Parts: sequence; C-alpha cells; structure tokens
Amino acid sequence: MEDKDLTRILEDMVARILAEQNVTKKLSKLYVAFDDLWHHENYSLANQLVSYKERPVYAIVSKPCDEEIERRVKEIYPFLMLHSYEDEITFKEHDCLVLPYIPRNDVIHIALGYSQSHLSEVVKKAFIQGTNVYVLPTSIEPLSGKEPSPYQKMVQEYYQRLFELGVQYIDHIRYMN
Repeated sequence: MEDKDLTRILEDMVARILAEQNVTKKLSKLYVAFDDLWHHENYSLANQLVSYKERPVYAIVSKPCDEEIERRVKEIYPFLMLHSYEDEITFKEHDCLVLPYIPRNDVIHIALGYSQSHLSEVVKKAFIQGTNVYVLPTSIEPLSGKEPSPYQKMVQEYYQRLFELGVQYIDHIRYMN
C-alpha cells in the first residue's frame, strides 16, 4: 500500500467520524458567498458539493445580481436559495460560510475590519453572529512572485490576521465542524 492510499483512507475515516459528530449537532446551514466576479475556483467547490448532503446549501450573491453570475451559480450546484448581499442574512452559531474565492483586496479589508465590499460585509456579519468561516486551498489569490518581498510579507501578514480572526483553512468541505 502506498502512502497516498493510506492518506486517503485516513482522510475518509476522519471525514466519517466528523460526519457522525455533526449528526448530533443542531442542523445548520451552509452558505457559499460569491464575490462580484466569476472565478474558475468556484468549479472546485462545485466538485466538492456534489457529494455533500449534510445540510442545506445557500448561495449568497451580490445585488443587483449579474445574470451571468446567477446563471453560473445555479449551473454549478442546485442551491436551495439565492440571498442577496443586501438582504439581511441571519447567520446562526452552527452555520458555516465558505468563500470559494477571496480577492486580495477583500482579505485586506477583512483583516483590517473594514466592510468595503459585499463579500467583506458578509464575512463581518458572519463573525458578529458567531458563524464559522472557511476558505479552501483554491480560495486564496496567489502572489505572482514578481512583487517586492516587503509587499509579499505584508500580504502574508494579512492572511495570517484573517486566520487569527477565526477564518479556518480546510482542504475539503467535508472537514467543516
């Protein structure tokens, strides 16, 4: 047996244990917040959602909703409801918010406590209401490598601050608690 096979078996075991623990929790909602632009990273989340049956899934999109964004959101997963960023969303403590892609400007705004965009406002509301916020490996806008090292360090510090605020980095949505 190869190491990658053993790793996959262990990941599946952990996922099953976490799923069993979630059964005893109060049923919560899973929200997916999309920013104003369509990103290919959203398809990665769609692949994860295909097998996700644990809780209701809601999409949060901006308003006025761009018809193309709305069409694509509905295309990648049959979300139960589309909320507008401008509607009052009442997150609960056991709800989860996933950010399939978070632009660097939003990372900076959230880390500094600003609500400069629809996405940063939704994350702020989630924090205030005790909702768990998650990012995936595809969520993070990579640096090009051409930036000056002080700029790279500054951006990394903003990401670090984001995680200190309680945003959780997970490999797959099945690892949400």
